[in-house]
Amino acid sequence: MSNLNLQKAKSIANQYFTLLIEKHRALGYKVEVVEQTQNSDTSYYIKFTNSQNLSKLYEIQNIN
Repeated sequence: MSNLNLQKAKSIANQYFTLLIEKHRALGYKVEVVEQTQNSDTSYYIKFTNSQNLSKLYEIQNIN
């Protein structure tokens, strides 16, 4: 993947997560970033929790 394509992918991902967060906040969800470590591997998630404490997790992939 060329640097230009990687930059475009990062831009699209940033816009997607921004819109996702704004949508869930407008619906009354609490938004937080969660870090989970398992066997020296760390994963990050955006967690959305509604007023009934039901949650959705979206994994944030690390692209270097």
